Amino acid sequence: ATTNNTSMWSSEEIEELLAGVTKPTTKNTVAKSAPEAPIPKAVQQIVIPGKEKAMQVFDELDENASGKLSLAELDKGIVTLFADFNNKPAIMAAYKAADRSNNGFVERKEFGYFLRYIVYYNNLWSLFAAVDIDGDRRITRDEFVATFDKHQLARDAQEVFDEIDTNKGGMILFDELVHWMATTNNTS
Repeated sequence: ATTNNTSMWSSEEIEELLAGVTKPTTKNTVAKSAPEAPIPKAVQQIVIPGKEKAMQVFDELDENASGKLSLAELDKGIVTLFADFNNKPAIMAAYKAADRSNNGFVERKEFGYFLRYIVYYNNLWSLFAAVDIDGDRRITRDEFVATFDKHQLARDAQEVFDEIDTNKGGMILFDELVHWMATTNNTS
């Protein structure tokens, strides 16, 4: 079920968080944060190819000409498109979101969605990785509160942490952040 909370982070606050954390360079993103929190190589600027090039890439990845790509083929394809990109959480999230037919594959007609989703989830991963100071792919309450307080956002950090931590494991996982972003109203 979709939650329609009206007191979430605004788009401007999220953009402020993203803008304050990374600075794009030619391909890789360089962290502005403390040296003890390096941004993984997987976090980089991604440019979606045009439709013609995208379909050419799809055909190259679809070696058996089945008209659909598996997660393994997509993973290989992302590395082909973006040589330094090895961002498994973003690839998995984009794969799940793009599989609109729910058949376990990304079909030719869904490939454009996959490319757009990979950009979105890569950007979300960038935010996640910047907050995940120790790089263990989990955001602790302390990491979250420190980042939240640094940007002086209007909401209570503890309350927002508890909303995102849906499994109540005491840490925010990337899937939880993805779900929270997809099910909240970030307009206020």
